[in-house]
Amino acid sequence: MTMSQAAVAAMIERALLRADDSKPSNEAIECFACGRGMTYKGSRFCGKRCSDYYDSGAPGKAQDWRRSKPDYGITGWKVVAGPPGTEIRTDYYKPLRDAFERRKANAAGKATRRGGRNLIPNYTIKANGHGYWQPSATSRALGFASVDCGFDGDEARLKARALNEAASAARRMAVAAENTNREAA
Repeated sequence: MTMSQAAVAAMIERALLRADDSKPSNEAIECFACGRGMTYKGSRFCGKRCSDYYDSGAPGKAQDWRRSKPDYGITGWKVVAGPPGTEIRTDYYKPLRDAFERRKANAAGKATRRGGRNLIPNYTIKANGHGYWQPSATSRALGFASVDCGFDGDEARLKARALNEAASAARRMAVAAENTNREAA
């Protein structure tokens, strides 16, 4: 059974005339500041106190993005599970924090309690906290390549010192061989 266009138009007209939007509804709504249920009275606040509170810059009930959130940072987090080789109950981010502290001190030119400025030749600390040993052009010619020493710390610095000593020994041997070749010629 289909309705004629006139019948549909009459039903729409009756529905429009029945809905009177000029008067506020008597339905309960929430106060914008405190969230308490209230009857709408021409304001979105339940009273003057909530209105003044919001006008002072405080966030409304549904404005979580305006509330300040605690900054926990990465201190105090302990490992509770991880892949093989990860120690449980250790401070996972400590090497990264220490490397960042050393990098900041290096940039400022001040000494830190863990060794101060980076005085190891060919050793640099990247933004990810890893220390890299990057050989000179002469060492590269002798076959040395860049090495990621891991998070900047005592172990990484020992590894870089050992690589520097190996590169120095290789350079000395190359110079000695070159001098021997000159004397023989």
